[in-house]
Amino acid sequence: RSFATPAEVLNLIIRRFDGEEGFGEREEEWPVPFSKIQQGACFAVAQWYKDHYRDFSSNSALKKTVANFIVRAKEKGANHQRDLVGFMAKTVEEKNEKGSYCSFYSVVIDKDNCPVPILPKNLKGATFFDIDELEIARQLTMEEFNIYAEIKPEELQELAWSKESLKHKAPNLLQMIDRFNHISTAFATLIINEPRIKQRKKVLEKLIRIVEQLETMNSFNMQMAVMSAFGQSPIHRLKYTFLAIRPKLLESAQRFQTLFSSEGSSRNYREAIKNVTPPAIPFLGVYLTDLTFIDEGNPKYVDEKLVNFRKKQLEYDVIIQVLRFQESPFQFNLVPQISSMIKALPTMEENEMYDISLTLEPRECRRKDVR
Repeated sequence: RSFATPAEVLNLIIRRFDGEEGFGEREEEWPVPFSKIQQGACFAVAQWYKDHYRDFSSNSALKKTVANFIVRAKEKGANHQRDLVGFMAKTVEEKNEKGSYCSFYSVVIDKDNCPVPILPKNLKGATFFDIDELEIARQLTMEEFNIYAEIKPEELQELAWSKESLKHKAPNLLQMIDRFNHISTAFATLIINEPRIKQRKKVLEKLIRIVEQLETMNSFNMQMAVMSAFGQSPIHRLKYTFLAIRPKLLESAQRFQTLFSSEGSSRNYREAIKNVTPPAIPFLGVYLTDLTFIDEGNPKYVDEKLVNFRKKQLEYDVIIQVLRFQESPFQFNLVPQISSMIKALPTMEENEMYDISLTLEPRECRRKDVR
């Protein structure tokens, strides 16, 4: 999409089906038989419609072009290509019949098989600290997946999320980034708001237990969102607060810190997600960094006018890593009250938190000086 529209690509495929342009007059001199070219055109349209249905569901003109092409292909098709024309027609028909969000992913959430939410007796009057860590992890993940599943490939092209002139092309990706930042800042605020070390310790331990639950769900982006709260300078400097944590939980926090370390181009994370069984939500930060390096290190065009397809291949390899889990949803019930509770958590600016942090654990203080 960075150098051609879906309509332009579709028209080129149809032109290739219709004629032998560029091959010369003698068929025996063609690199491949024309019948193979026509079969390839049908297969390309079928796979495109099947794997990227949103290109067509949101563009009625493109849908109509495909429908007209199928009619002509059936009329024009010889015996040797009718099977592929039929395959293309059947694929398009099946996608159109489903015609919904669920049809694109070919999945539905089976509410009967979802675990029963773990809720306090009085949810209406409950606070964040009254909610079970497992249920918080479920709700963080479900809310996250609902956004993640909507990200389109074009949102990851041309660094759209980072350029004011292109941000309108990346609404879902930006929503995920904003949510990540909110979770990180809100959880850091929860810690810093506790004036006594005993209470800060309890908040930290609850958050670590949430990360442990997120780990079991392969909810990598939310794991990192919580861990980044610990990495914010007002929190990271609270040495005695961290030392007060139970050893097993402190060990877990250190393990997650190692998992998301940027060393070796995030080698530990890449190895961990390589063989993950869906459902999962990848940590987006790694891939956005990859795409930034690719964009800045490779020209858009080569030989002045030719599209740099090597650059496009590199981008594609990253984009499929980002989106490869979209078709496998998590089987949890969404509890709107908990989602709203998390969204409503207060946040502070970093400088404000840092000032409070200095009062909680002054520079060069000793343990006996910390309340």
